Amino acid sequence: MWAALRRRANFSRRDRSERGAVLIEALIVIPLLMMITLGIIEYGGAYREDATLAGASRAGARVASALSKTDFGVTTTASDSGVVTAAAVASVLQSLGSTGPQAVWIYRVEPANAACGPPLFTACTYKVGYGWDSANKKFFTNELAGSGSWPSIKQYACPSAPGPDQIAVWVKANHTAVTHMFGSGRTLTGQTVMRLEPDVSSSCGTS
Repeated sequence: MWAALRRRANFSRRDRSERGAVLIEALIVIPLLMMITLGIIEYGGAYREDATLAGASRAGARVASALSKTDFGVTTTASDSGVVTAAAVASVLQSLGSTGPQAVWIYRVEPANAACGPPLFTACTYKVGYGWDSANKKFFTNELAGSGSWPSIKQYACPSAPGPDQIAVWVKANHTAVTHMFGSGRTLTGQTVMRLEPDVSSSCGTS
């Protein structure tokens, strides 16, 4: 009888020990699983928005490259090629909400000028930028500070060497964190570079 009681006591202690071990393991594993899950949610959202920016820059570059030998940023009218390109970019950015997108820049790529490029573009000869109108979810037609223009007479679109100018579309947006466990957010950008469609007319223009 005493032996049976001792066995039951041993089983009871072992059972309590096992329950305690399971509880400790749960306290360690559950927070790790929560962090992994929240990380997937956070970085998954950022990846989706980054892909949207890439798509927006591609859409803008396709439109801009087809508008060779037209004026970019010369006027603020809806027919200006800069405004038309910005509208194409904005159409892809609608899924980012009203406050995510920030700016779009359209500029001539200068391979010999490493300083020409984002995020300031001050060293670029020809560039035009537009800020985001959050109230209407589109880009303003008025240009950003430091912007300029790229008139048609300054575009080289001849098919002969060195080939047509390269035009780039750069898009910037802010990603707002969902969980705030990995920071409040981050800045996302996307850029696409294409050549202007060749102009086969007798007058190609000059750089």
